[in-house]
Amino acid sequence: MKKTLLLLLLSLNLCAFVAAKKPVPKITVAPVSFLNAGAEDGWIPIFVQAQLTSDIQNYSDFTVIDRMAADAITGEQKRAEQKAYLDNTKADFEYASLVNADYVVVTNLVKKGNSYSFTCTAHDVKKATVIGKSHSAASVSENALRNGSAIHLASYEILRGLGIKEKKLATLKQSGAESQTSEVESNYYTAKGIVQEEKNDGNFIAVLNYYKKAIEACNRNTEASSRLKSYGEWLYGSNLGSTAQADIQKRKRWQAIWQTVRQYNLENWSYTVYNPADLKTLSIDYNRGTADYILPVKYK
Repeated sequence: MKKTLLLLLLSLNLCAFVAAKKPVPKITVAPVSFLNAGAEDGWIPIFVQAQLTSDIQNYSDFTVIDRMAADAITGEQKRAEQKAYLDNTKADFEYASLVNADYVVVTNLVKKGNSYSFTCTAHDVKKATVIGKSHSAASVSENALRNGSAIHLASYEILRGLGIKEKKLATLKQSGAESQTSEVESNYYTAKGIVQEEKNDGNFIAVLNYYKKAIEACNRNTEASSRLKSYGEWLYGSNLGSTAQADIQKRKRWQAIWQTVRQYNLENWSYTVYNPADLKTLSIDYNRGTADYILPVKYK
């Protein structure tokens, strides 16, 4: 009887312990806000977001919601469509709430000539308050971003403010640690691949090559692997020759129409604007050699 009672008490204590155990907090790195960026700087915010995410995954016990998981939750929106987040003061909290994160890391970059100001802060999403101490650097070189050292330093300060013990952060504190080199390189090539893919300029080889280099640098890079797989499947399922020829002919014909409309607008001061970039395909009759398109009409 005593033995049974003891086992029952142990069982109840164990249940109480399990019930009292707090769930692991979820954290995400919001899309990086980047001001004064040039056309050649497109890779930088993507890379910074990825490297901050990698550092948090490597040096904390948080459940990390990375970019791929966040995109899946938000309906796989393109970064361009997510820009609305970056255009209002509640942007990062809206993003974090959408992906159901407890904490969000907010990053702001401003290009100043040949250097960048870099600010990184962790927030409690529900309370909308800063956690720990913000990391801020008035002048960071592109090389310090590219080799990951500036990002490692920011990650160290952020994680320390989130309560991660100094012992666990020892390696991270050594900016540009050897153990991180391959991962930094991989995140860099992934960012370059994403930018090249979004250009949609027909340079398929460049996209594939960037993702290939990312995986070769670090085969644990699941984002690069996933993007390479999906991009490869898209290429395999596309009739590139026919698609390219049709696109060339379509653009030539619509360019002529656009010039006519443009001249009309100039002569008649019309407020109607036709944008060939918004041309949408409805249906194609391959037997008759005809196609139906929609060209949206917009007004100033």
